[in-house]
Amino acid sequence: MHRSRIVAVVVPVLLVVAALTVRVILLGHPDRIIFDETYYVEDARSYLDQGVEDGFAVHPPVGKWLIAAGIAAAGDAPFGWRISTAVAGTLLVLLTYLIGLRLLRWRGAAALAGLLAAVDGLLFVQSRTSMLDIFLAMFVALGAWLLLVDRDRSGLARGRDGRAMRTVGDRPVPAGGSVDEPPADDRTVAAGWATTVASDRSTAGGQTAAQQPPSDVAHLPRRGHLFRVAAGAALGLAVATKWSAVLALAAGVLVTAGWELAWRRRLTGRSTTALGRLVASLAVAFVLVPAGVYVASYVPWLINYEHTTEGRDVCRGERPCQVSIPGRLAGLWRYQLAIANFHTDLDAEHPYRASAYTWPVIGRPMVYYWENCDRQRAAGIATRTDEGELVEPDPCRVAPGNAGEIIALGNPGLWWVALGALLPLTAGAARRDGRAWFVVAFWGAQFLPWLVVSLPGVPFSRPLFFFYMTPIVPFLALAVAYGLVWLDETVERVAARRTGTLPRTSVTPGAVVGGLVGLVAVALFVYFYPVLAGVELPEAAVRQRWWFDAWI
Repeated sequence: MHRSRIVAVVVPVLLVVAALTVRVILLGHPDRIIFDETYYVEDARSYLDQGVEDGFAVHPPVGKWLIAAGIAAAGDAPFGWRISTAVAGTLLVLLTYLIGLRLLRWRGAAALAGLLAAVDGLLFVQSRTSMLDIFLAMFVALGAWLLLVDRDRSGLARGRDGRAMRTVGDRPVPAGGSVDEPPADDRTVAAGWATTVASDRSTAGGQTAAQQPPSDVAHLPRRGHLFRVAAGAALGLAVATKWSAVLALAAGVLVTAGWELAWRRRLTGRSTTALGRLVASLAVAFVLVPAGVYVASYVPWLINYEHTTEGRDVCRGERPCQVSIPGRLAGLWRYQLAIANFHTDLDAEHPYRASAYTWPVIGRPMVYYWENCDRQRAAGIATRTDEGELVEPDPCRVAPGNAGEIIALGNPGLWWVALGALLPLTAGAARRDGRAWFVVAFWGAQFLPWLVVSLPGVPFSRPLFFFYMTPIVPFLALAVAYGLVWLDETVERVAARRTGTLPRTSVTPGAVVGGLVGLVAVALFVYFYPVLAGVELPEAAVRQRWWFDAWI
């Protein structure tokens, strides 16, 4: 087997094995419900018992069904509560790698993105806690990857004109300069589209499409968009996990519309050619399909209507509940309005509330679990309440003087470096680099609305928490990986202008910087691991990992 094919298999396998291993070790610790698991584990149990939640649920059902699947497979115990999130977190690492490979066309940069996702503290903790956010992130990443597959297979990517390929490291780069070429296994598809594009561009006088009058709509080739529809379904599953996924859905619309408009301009000289066809395609993929998936996720709710909070009010104890399908659908609509009202009116105080502008700098990470044992508790000395009652202390779960903590803390080796990657992202976006715009779209669309909500005086403000960044973290990793590609390309451009030739080296500046970033991120993950996994340490050692007062 050729070396490149071996690497193509080994790299993702190593990422998956490493990510799954660290997520499964001590997965059953703590051996009790922590933080918001109290809601989602109970809902999952109700799903297995009666098909719906026992009470009013403020989030759609898909993530909770996945938690229920883990409980059904591994048992109603801490390991079973969390195994589904561990698998989802591992798949998220793989998807981050696959997105990087499709987007950047450099296996080294893609591997770094996957590694950074694997060792990020927030993703790690969410992968080991029975909550919904890791499922949300996984479905968003799946949708983003499927959009890139659709782009490549339908000929929307730049560079599909049959130009020769050179290699920098193991990154394929067109001889003309663009790195947005299809991978080697897509060459037959590319060749077909190269023929189509070439025939559409050619004229009797040898003019390019940009010099011609706009082509007729019939000259645009018909293309299937199965992967785009699949992306819409994946994003629909994300929305059916948490409503905040509509932000990622908007990002999908933006990047797809951008690719389509640019493709039309390249072929016909006019972006608005066959605009109606484009609008219809976007409506199917990003409205009808996600809406269908969302409604389908509530089929168990409709079937078990008499057990829902809405149904109990209507049925009043009747078994079976004689409510028509239209009546149940009307009840589902009322239920969605009640969920919307809950989120609109939510204004609870919480010690770990964190405005969105603090998220990128890891300003207020969230503690999910804390256990220590002081001398009084170790001795079993009762304490007196304000009302004068004596309260016996709970038995210590750690040795006296020790502590255990789980804090949803981003890896500074990723998060703070990603802030620096905003510079190459901005520079790339200014040069109309579609790779930069892809990352900016998914990062910005999922972050900026929360930033607006954080502003003082905004009428629709609500409590925000650091873990809302979970679906954005893969795009932080991709931003860092893009920065390395941008660095190499910038060095190459400068060298080409000065010498007229490209540098001949197997070790590029991007590879060196990427190696350093990866090493630092792994080292920080190892350092913070005890407070990410709840490992018992001397309390002084735990406190040493609180770099800032806001991390307490």
